[in-house]
Order: sequence, then C-alpha cells, then structure tokens
Amino acid sequence: MITNFFVLSPRGDTVIAKSYRSKSGVGAHERSHTEAFFRKVKFWDGVAPGTPGMDTTLGLGSGGNKLSADSLSGGSGAEGSEAKDSKKFGDAPPVFVMPDGYSYMHVKRNGLIFGCATEKNISPVVVIELLSKIAKVFKDYCGTLSEESIRFWGC
Repeated sequence: MITNFFVLSPRGDTVIAKSYRSKSGVGAHERSHTEAFFRKVKFWDGVAPGTPGMDTTLGLGSGGNKLSADSLSGGSGAEGSEAKDSKKFGDAPPVFVMPDGYSYMHVKRNGLIFGCATEKNISPVVVIELLSKIAKVFKDYCGTLSEESIRFWGC
C-alpha cells in the first residue's frame, strides 16, 4: 500500500503531495518525507541507509576498495590519488529504504520526480509502472510535462 505520493520539481519543491492511510497513525509531516527523499536522490552517495544487518553499499562508485590500474602497476602517481579521492556515483536507484522505515520508489520524467513511499513490502515493479503511467497521464492531460503546466492545469 502506498502511504505517500508526491511530485517534486528539479529544485526539490513539492508540486503535488498526497498522504494516504498509514498504520503508524500520526507520523512525521509529509514535507519532512519529501525533503529527506529529495536530499537522498539529489546527493546520492551509493549507500542505501536503514537496511539493518545488510551491507548497504551498492558498489556504484569508482572509489573505495576497488583497485585502480595505477595501483596494480605499482605506480604512485598523482592520477591514482585523485581517482581515489573523487568518488563519482551514479543516479539513485529507483527503489531504496530510508532510516524512517519507508521504502521510497521514484521515476524521473522531464526533470520532475514522481515518487511514493510505502510502509509495507509491495512489488517495486508494479509501483514503478504505476508512477510511469501517472507521469504519462499528466503529460497527456497537461500537454507538456513540466512543473508550470502541472500547476497551471491543477493536476
């Protein structure tokens, strides 16, 4: 069951947000959920927090324990130390768990982030497909998929 649905702008502003029933009753304000989610997606560091008892590193970076060609050849040039210091990670995965206990799922379309949070385990594929269909409906209804058009048409 989806507990929170939201659409975020590229700056992290909430365009649309809707909270549904949650078993925890009165919880944190929906703004804190969306802000924490946006910070994690925007500044993804390759670590999915809140997974107890599991290795939460996803191995998306080029730094860390990976050996570089320079270290294998025995050289100690400046290039090898720069490669170790500059960690480049990819985009956040479409599904991850945060310390608040929610599983967050999202898709990016035209710079907008369509996302949701769930308390229970549900099929991520179904939720990702649902979010993709919602983005397509917004595009069909508003004509173009942008923050301004969604606000203008009152989607």
